[in-house]
Amino acid sequence: MPAFKILPAIRKQVTLLSSNYELYGDMSKRVFDTVRAHTSDVELYSIDEAFIALDGFSDVTTHCQHIRAVVKHDTGIPASIGIAST
Repeated sequence: MPAFKILPAIRKQVTLLSSNYELYGDMSKRVFDTVRAHTSDVELYSIDEAFIALDGFSDVTTHCQHIRAVVKHDTGIPASIGIAST
């Protein structure tokens, strides 16, 4: 629903911000460039999701924690990583 239709009802509780797709795209590139520096196989799924191969890492959990920390340090963006066998 367009915000202008419900603005009086939400004005006191919500902050509305305009989208900036150029910035989102740039930040997405920065995040995934950082991820690519730490794993060889990255398949982008969307602007904020990807699948990464973790073959060859003896401690996958520690490696993913490292990737998260580097992404946060280098971009300021918190990331989450789910680990599965497929």
